[in-house]
Amino acid sequence: MDGIHIPIQVAVSKNLPYIGREGLPTLNFVAVCDHDARFIFTCAKEGTLHDATVFQEAIEEYGDRFPHPPEGIRQETKMFMF
Repeated sequence: MDGIHIPIQVAVSKNLPYIGREGLPTLNFVAVCDHDARFIFTCAKEGTLHDATVFQEAIEEYGDRFPHPPEGIRQETKMFMF
């Protein structure tokens, strides 16, 4: 999973939510890939949002379609204290 800011053109009257940290209007595009480097989920939000915020909103908004790992067998982890 990674995010990238993609430059866009927006009407001046509507560009404030899209102004990224470099002062240009952008979309913050977050993508998730599988082990074969295939896109399995994408989401784009306003450029003012942090990657973590885009990720959290994607889970809230698209939770039923957001990829989750398959159920596995839980194994107890032994930690050693020195």
